[in-house]
Amino acid sequence: MSRILLAPAGYGKTQHCIARIQEVRAEAPLAPLWVILPNQAQVVAFRRRLAEEGGALGVQPGTFYTFYAEILARAGRPIPRLFDPVQHRLLRTIVDRLCAEGRLHHYAPLRDKPGFVRLLRALVRELKRARIHRDDLAAAVAGGEERLTELAAIYAGYQDWLVQSGWMDAEGQGWLAALALENDPGLGRDLRLLIVDGFDQFNPTQLEVLRLLAGRAAETIVTLTGDTFRTRVAHRRFTRAQAAITTALNVEPEPLAPPHPASCSPLAHLEASLFEPSPQKRPADGAVTFIEAQNRSQEVRAALRWIKARLVRDGMAAHEVAVIARDLAPYRPFLQETAAEFGLPLRLAEGADLLTNPAVAALLSLLSLPVLDWPRRQVVDAWRNPYFDWSSLGADSIGPGDADRLDTAARAGLTIQGLAQWNEALDRLALMKPATEAIVEDEDLAPPEVPAGAEAAALRRKFRAFVGRVTPPPEATVRDYAAFVEDLVGDDPKLATHFQSAENAVGEGSLGVVARAWESSPTAQRDVAALRAFKDVLRGLVLAESVLGRGALIPYARFYAELRGAVEGTSYPVPSEPGVPTVLAAPVLRARGLSFRAVALLGLSEGEFPQAEQEDTLLRESDRLALREQGLSIEPQLQGDEVTFFYEAVTRARQKLLLCRPYLADDGQQWEPSPYWEQVRRLIDAPVEHIRPEDPLPLSEAASPQELISAAAFAGGQSPLAAWLEQEDNELRRAWRSAQIGASVLRARLADEPSGPHEGDLTALADPLSTRYGPRHTWSASRLEAYATCPMLFWVGSGLELEPRTPPEEGYDVRILGTMYHRILEELYRRASDPTNADELLALLPAIAQEVFDAAPTEYGFRPTPLWDYQRRELEQILADTVTALVEASPGYAPAALEQVFGLEGQPALVIHSDGGQLRLRGFIDRLDRGPDGRLRVIDYKAGSTPISARDLAEGRRVQLALYALAARDALGMGEVADGFYWHIGLARASSLKLEKFEGGVEAALQVAVGHAIAYAAAVRAGHFQPKPSSGGCPSNCPAAAFCWRYTPKRW
Repeated sequence: MSRILLAPAGYGKTQHCIARIQEVRAEAPLAPLWVILPNQAQVVAFRRRLAEEGGALGVQPGTFYTFYAEILARAGRPIPRLFDPVQHRLLRTIVDRLCAEGRLHHYAPLRDKPGFVRLLRALVRELKRARIHRDDLAAAVAGGEERLTELAAIYAGYQDWLVQSGWMDAEGQGWLAALALENDPGLGRDLRLLIVDGFDQFNPTQLEVLRLLAGRAAETIVTLTGDTFRTRVAHRRFTRAQAAITTALNVEPEPLAPPHPASCSPLAHLEASLFEPSPQKRPADGAVTFIEAQNRSQEVRAALRWIKARLVRDGMAAHEVAVIARDLAPYRPFLQETAAEFGLPLRLAEGADLLTNPAVAALLSLLSLPVLDWPRRQVVDAWRNPYFDWSSLGADSIGPGDADRLDTAARAGLTIQGLAQWNEALDRLALMKPATEAIVEDEDLAPPEVPAGAEAAALRRKFRAFVGRVTPPPEATVRDYAAFVEDLVGDDPKLATHFQSAENAVGEGSLGVVARAWESSPTAQRDVAALRAFKDVLRGLVLAESVLGRGALIPYARFYAELRGAVEGTSYPVPSEPGVPTVLAAPVLRARGLSFRAVALLGLSEGEFPQAEQEDTLLRESDRLALREQGLSIEPQLQGDEVTFFYEAVTRARQKLLLCRPYLADDGQQWEPSPYWEQVRRLIDAPVEHIRPEDPLPLSEAASPQELISAAAFAGGQSPLAAWLEQEDNELRRAWRSAQIGASVLRARLADEPSGPHEGDLTALADPLSTRYGPRHTWSASRLEAYATCPMLFWVGSGLELEPRTPPEEGYDVRILGTMYHRILEELYRRASDPTNADELLALLPAIAQEVFDAAPTEYGFRPTPLWDYQRRELEQILADTVTALVEASPGYAPAALEQVFGLEGQPALVIHSDGGQLRLRGFIDRLDRGPDGRLRVIDYKAGSTPISARDLAEGRRVQLALYALAARDALGMGEVADGFYWHIGLARASSLKLEKFEGGVEAALQVAVGHAIAYAAAVRAGHFQPKPSSGGCPSNCPAAAFCWRYTPKRW
């Protein structure tokens, strides 16, 4: 006897099934009872309910796949089933074979795309569920479009392999189960009761198996959501399922009598009136709540706060509440983060994407290095990644700080990618001597402390050992590559046998990835579960090779692509703490058929729910229609099922329902509510709670210590809550004080004028600063100019000795260009017998320039570009032009000193006396010329073209030239200074700032520079480092650019 029972959602269909099971169990305690449910979540929920009410013994609940396997086992036909990685590789193999045979043209460009194989897997799954034979599909598309005939060829190749090899896929189990039932009339005759509960659709394979089983079971009960008295829009999907099962079983549905009188609750009204014409509005009476929050993050906080209130205030158990969304993916990180903060044991119904796990992502990044040709960023990341233990490299193991040193070396060597670049950079640095302070003293900011000499040689040995460990064979079998990866990952020390120590269990020479994952308690369970799933993927690839009989050698890039493709299509269960009840978070499609006392439904904004239906990529709607006209039972994709999904979502709650939505989209734009949100608001009379992050949270609603601290901050430091927190001697008090400090820092950074210790006011450190930068400290003009540019620039670059970190690029930078210019000009004028003779200088220039340029890549540490030869000629011409212009601008002057040192190398420093104490200066004077009257002219070379005017000196931005003139006169005693200017080498002209033309003459210029220098030194000693962005923007090489709140990029 078969019955189809119809009732609306929440009307006791599952309860009726359990009651009938108990009745049958009382009559026949040992008789077989099968309960078929749509998914594993419903299987678990049904088992729990059955156990709570008694009668679970001997009842076998499961999904259709469970019973397909059971039928085949009873029929004595155990057939091996394809695992997902094997199916993935099988389809890839078939596509490759068809391409090689010239039978794929339309899809040939997609053959290497992992996404294409995933689409094929979905298509095969749908065709198999629809019981479409390979020959029928081929006949239906014969003579049609090439894309369809190629899909039929792939499907035929896939089916042929299954038949010839004796394997089956998950959907093929259903085909074989139906065949086994047809061939054995006695199979399933012992079933006393067959129950099918919770479905909203049936595919042809399921219908055929149900038809055969129902004809043999003593009693069959199929429950469906529906109404025998009317057709409802909300039941659209159920109506199709009802029609299909009615035809298959040849039984008319009947209404299920409600177990109790009809309810008048708001939720019952919502179920009965949803999407119905002319609905009436009913008060919520606390059963339905509406919340709109600013964004997804705030929406999740509000929802989980509401969930926690149900547990605490209403006494609900964790498994009696749930969080549901149409698509859980965009909410996953917020749910995990907020649940951890609130102390809610959250269980995600959908496994996490394996590719997103940090441990697996780190592994794939490491394994990709040989494929991507060793890119700098990923290599350095691998050295510092906490999941990798490099101690197995022995004497050349990678230790603390090595990653930073390697990164510094790579940046200095302008390493972008490629072992040739890495080796070149490290070889060059190993040959270089460590930089001395004198070399860089005259630059705006000292370059990074680049490893050189023995330090670079040690780094090179470590790098080569690292490369040797993670470089696979260029060609190998999949099995060999999988073994290589397994050896890198290492074993799980917690699975060590009694005959192994935990250390030996990890694996000699491995990176101990699993062992490292266990070391971090908060994430250990998650990461180890992901690493086990990753190893399952590896084993699946090896199994695929064995099953497919293809042990041929393949290049490593192909293996990596297949491994990554398999990982991208894999998810892993995030384990929860054993024995702890959990709150379910699930997408709507995974929550169907489940029942909870309270449900929070997320994402009721436009475009989220309902989702826009889209055509299938491979089989369009027109294709499906044509196939149906050919007699194939392929369903359309666009069927308007979102209304049913929403009906199923809101009817999961028995007592309380929360509807949430974000009112701002991810890009900050206004986000309109979903029409389903508006539909419920027309039915339920309840206010909408509008939540903004800046609104104070009532103390009674704080769901975590963090929210309690936030509530206290909103209430103010003088509130009773703040006073209570101050009295407590626990973590809350410490958190409260940390929050107060953070707030004070934020206020200082948001203020119009910088103030306070976090915005550069370090007057509290005046004493140690006066000692560090006291009379014995020797300054450089470039450091003083850095302070003039921005006090924070000086403090971060000189005081804290931080360095700007820019991605390496090929070729030389401005600093190296200036050094080459200086070196060539110095050698040129030193070697010339008459440095005022332009012809002699130009004759000497090519040889000297060639010497410097030849040695420059090694000596200054840069990697030439393919344009280096052209650049050399261009730079030589620039120098020729500047030499000619200098001679023309120097009638009567002859070089008296080149790269003249003061304050270094035994030369006296310039000492400036002031009321605040003396100021010592050192530096390199690029060039001193002597005129016919014996007086000096100071020249400072500049590689850049930024104009330098008298205003720059007057306002203190450019004091170097005048201070150098003062040093030549007073420190070195070389005579009076008649003039001085900056010489722009690239422009071949002097700056507009000239000391003799400065207002008041040379002496006035010197005194202005001295005044600025004394003021800057005094400000440094007093601790005044407040940031001062210039009107034109901040220097791009400022080390504080990444964290200074007042940094303004330079405008061009």
